[in-house]
Amino acid sequence: MLKMTWTLNDNGRLVATWNEVKAPGWRRARPSFRTAQRAFKTLRLLNGCSLLTLGTQCAHNRSAGTKGESMKYTQRTGHNNGIYLTRISLAIALFALVLLTISPSFATTKGLNQIVTPDIQPQGALSVSYQQQDPNIANPSELQFELGITKRFEAALFQGLKPGEDILNVEYGIIQDKQFLLSTGFAGYSSRYPHPTPYVEAGYQTGNAYFMAGIEQSQIVSGGVTGPTYNQQQTQAILGAAYHATPRLLVQVDYQAGEANSLTGGFTYTITPTLTFNPAIYYSNSEPHNIYGYSVLSWNIQMF
Repeated sequence: MLKMTWTLNDNGRLVATWNEVKAPGWRRARPSFRTAQRAFKTLRLLNGCSLLTLGTQCAHNRSAGTKGESMKYTQRTGHNNGIYLTRISLAIALFALVLLTISPSFATTKGLNQIVTPDIQPQGALSVSYQQQDPNIANPSELQFELGITKRFEAALFQGLKPGEDILNVEYGIIQDKQFLLSTGFAGYSSRYPHPTPYVEAGYQTGNAYFMAGIEQSQIVSGGVTGPTYNQQQTQAILGAAYHATPRLLVQVDYQAGEANSLTGGFTYTITPTLTFNPAIYYSNSEPHNIYGYSVLSWNIQMF
């Protein structure tokens, strides 16, 4: 930057001179920029790696460094991995830009392992999540964007990666008191299965404990020759409980009736005030009972 100084010459007149100086604090800005670069490169390396299955696909993503190798992999497996990597890379790049330009918001727990919760995302708070789960639960890899639009209304968009899928959830808080909550909305409005699931749910908070119960109107789906077949509607109970064991650790269980759903147990750990990690185990309702894995990493940002 340029700095102007005034000096007296031999004739006693003031003369302005300009000198180039380094802006104060410029050295302090460099480490944060390098940290952002390293974080972005790390996200790119983890681009195709599953949080639950760090197996052949992750190894392929690290080794297939040329276009020719990527084409061979596509022809051999029938999966166009490049399309998904491009989609993930764009999403991560936008995510990185958002993190660098928007102030953080204190992390909150939205939803339990399986069911929605009746509390509404704070107004202006955006929760950005990467979700990895067993294919028997839902889309194996998903990005989630959940925004509190008003004090009583929120919307969440899930971007399924394999296969490509868009899912919309919305929720409206009818009652949002400190202890008692009542909300309604719909979940699972998908580009692949356009039959949303309406629900109504109540919650009660006391001390470190949080209890919730409600009902969902679900469509029973079965496979067909021409695509999914929606046989009938079924009213299913949803139940959940959470307990703050420590300021950073929230232990949670939930249950949803129906053969396609599960009993789950897991926890949410607050890594930083804005970053949380939620792993869980699903125990299927249908026989034979199976156990599936699930995990989600979330970052909260204050948008407005």
